[in-house]
Amino acid sequence: MSDIRLPQAPTIHVTVTVDSGAARPRSRRTPVGDPLDGGWSYRFTAMPVPPFEDHLLPALRILGDGGTWTSIKLAERLADHFQLTASDRAEMLPSGVRARYWDRAYWSLTYLLGAGLLHRPERGKYEITKAGRDLLAKPPARLTKALLAERYPEFQSLMGASTPAVTGPATPSTSSISADESDTPSSRLDSAVQELDSALAEELLERVAQLTPAGFERLVLRLLSAMGYASDADAIHHTGKTGDEGIDGIVSQDHLGLDRIFIQAKNRESAITGPEMSGFIGALDQKRGTKGVFVTRSSFTPQARAFAVNGTKQVILVDGERLARLMIRFGVGVTTVREIRVCRMDQDSFDELEV
Repeated sequence: MSDIRLPQAPTIHVTVTVDSGAARPRSRRTPVGDPLDGGWSYRFTAMPVPPFEDHLLPALRILGDGGTWTSIKLAERLADHFQLTASDRAEMLPSGVRARYWDRAYWSLTYLLGAGLLHRPERGKYEITKAGRDLLAKPPARLTKALLAERYPEFQSLMGASTPAVTGPATPSTSSISADESDTPSSRLDSAVQELDSALAEELLERVAQLTPAGFERLVLRLLSAMGYASDADAIHHTGKTGDEGIDGIVSQDHLGLDRIFIQAKNRESAITGPEMSGFIGALDQKRGTKGVFVTRSSFTPQARAFAVNGTKQVILVDGERLARLMIRFGVGVTTVREIRVCRMDQDSFDELEV
């Protein structure tokens, strides 16, 4: 009796194009049933959220209305544009960190901003620029990361491009090869981590902006504790309130409280000015303190920085960018969703085998 070989179940990938000109996501055609009992039937599993680069041009066109957009508002508008259902919008990234459609919108804003096609009038809000309107006046058939890198030098800086800029008309040999492809795997990995951290920093500062003044003060004290400045759990004192004399918190670095750090925390969009820095230094004098940390979500004016550097007190300044980096580094307000282990050969272990 000879063996019966069943036909291998075919899998077909299909790309569907809709009237809007946007490439619809692929559908997976999966065989179902028994070939000996009526043959194959097929089940189509939708993969509805389009690839990331398919979001770039629609996102820019949406912001082309001249309005001010947030990432959440844009994500919903793009989801409507691609006709995503409620179940489509519930699809999560493999890491589980966020919904896939929202992730696509967030990175679209990040890259369009990095190319100078958008700008932020304030943190968490986006508007189109003249460069963005110029591109929409003569739009490409499809907007890609490679095209952004080719046209906009600032985008190459965002992506950490290390290849020299190409002058003159682009040729296939120069425009189709990105810096990522010419880098070593280790360099590409480092660049990817930096890119993810930059996006996470922006996301953190958007969320920090929603904190109350007291909540921001507690965040700063929690960060200093995570950094190891407090001698124990009881060494952190939240003093911020009306009439706090310019001191929002005190961290004791020894058990007797002889070595103290005085904290000022300002959660706002505008820069810290020279008079405000002078006031903080004056508050240190009143408390007989020699160490201070001034933390803000925004930045410091040159005058404020000069007061901090040239004064007799040791004052450390932490602006929004530095605050977000420290939060990522010391695990405050973030969670690890995946770890990647990179190994190298241990030559010593092989040498020991020949002893």
